[in-house]
Order: sequence, then C-alpha cells, then structure tokens
Amino acid sequence: RDWSSDVCSSDLAGLRLLEAGFPLPDLLALARDHHAATRDIAQTAVSMFDEHVREPLRGSDLDADARAERLVEAFRVLLPAVTALVAHHFRRTLLQVAQEHLEAVGEPAELAAAGEEAARAFEQGWTR
Repeated sequence: RDWSSDVCSSDLAGLRLLEAGFPLPDLLALARDHHAATRDIAQTAVSMFDEHVREPLRGSDLDADARAERLVEAFRVLLPAVTALVAHHFRRTLLQVAQEHLEAVGEPAELAAAGEEAARAFEQGWTR
C-alpha cells in the first residue's frame, strides 16, 4: 500500500461516520484528542526505539553504512508490528467499552444482536 491509498481509506472511513450521523465538530474534536494522545505515545515509542535499537547499533563495530542499513531494516520490520499491536489493542478496547455501555443502557434485543455480531466477527478474525 502506498500513502495515497491510506489517505483514501481514511477519507472513506470518515465519510462513513458522517453518513451514519456523527456531527463533524464532534468527530474533529475526537480526532484532536486522539492525535494528542497518540503523539505522546509515539514519542515514547521513538525514544524506546532509539534506546534499544539505534544506540546499540551506534555502539557496534559496524561501519556507518552498515549501521544505517540495519537501522532502516529494524524500522521496516518493527513499524508494521507496532501498528498491528496498536490497532488490535484499540479495537479490543473499543469493543469492550461498547459492550460495557450496552450492558448498562441497552435493551435486551440490542444486547442479543451485539453478542451475535461479536461472535460472528470473532470467527472471521475481526477483519472488518
């Protein structure tokens, strides 16, 4: 995937939220809050990468080109791994909070439908 396809995918997801009735100002406020929290976490992750990957490479006997190549390779491997972990955790947290909310305020038919959808989605591996 390239950067432009990610932007298109994000744009389509935003349009789905708007079509579902979410007010744009509320979505923008949520996006700002998410950005701030995500940026703080990303800064911590970058510091960890620096401490546990970059600094040990800098202290190695490899020449500068080899260190740079290994640094880029580590980033290439670790970025998708971290992205998958974060996405998985957010999805599980969101579903847990939604379930708790429905249990507190939902009607029996809503709870039953949500339970059936959760079971179906779990069987499919939460791909959508």
